Amino acid sequence: MITYWTQYYNLDGQKARIEQAMLSYQSEQNRLAAGMSTQSKVLSAKESVSNAEAALVTAESNLASTKESLCLMLGWGYGADVEIAELAEPDQSKIAAIDVNADIQTALENSYAYRLTKKQLTNSRTDSVKEKLTETEKNQRETISNSVKTAYDSLLLAQSNYEQAQSALALEEVSMKSANAKLAAGTITKKTYENQKASYTTAQVTAQTQKLSLLQAMNDYDWAVNGLASAE
Repeated sequence: MITYWTQYYNLDGQKARIEQAMLSYQSEQNRLAAGMSTQSKVLSAKESVSNAEAALVTAESNLASTKESLCLMLGWGYGADVEIAELAEPDQSKIAAIDVNADIQTALENSYAYRLTKKQLTNSRTDSVKEKLTETEKNQRETISNSVKTAYDSLLLAQSNYEQAQSALALEEVSMKSANAKLAAGTITKKTYENQKASYTTAQVTAQTQKLSLLQAMNDYDWAVNGLASAE
């Protein structure tokens, strides 16, 4: 799901890159006509447009493939016309309520490898085996603890990136409204307006991508606590 929506939102970014490439190409054409550019620069700008368009085609193909795989995974037939609902906003109150130390203990209790080592240690009969298993148990405890802490640090970083992206988007929304008003009043050029529009689109894509990254980080942390934290 997260992969699908990441690819979906990236399409908007790719379309914005095409618009920017086309503006640059048109600009170089105008500059060439005015004797301020060269034919090689015009051809380079044209190639950038072609590359951006090809990248969009690839991105659309990848998105379709991901959707098909997701549908088949969920039991739908090949080519089924299925609407994939958007993911919910991250519940940041859940992050604020996290007790890492308590979750580490939960992760230890949920780890099959760690529980097995503890059981083997309890049932061991020789000193050499006990010594070896004691060291294994210690190493697994440290590894699982570090795995949960790392997942938590990654979660906090994803949360910070998400909040920064939201703030940046809010600023771009203000700039976009201003650009709309200026375009209507004829006080900015079409190119300046399109540049602002591209910047706004990029901020939207970044905000959505960071949202998905935060949701993924939350899932990764939950899985670590629920028994999938690395024990080796």
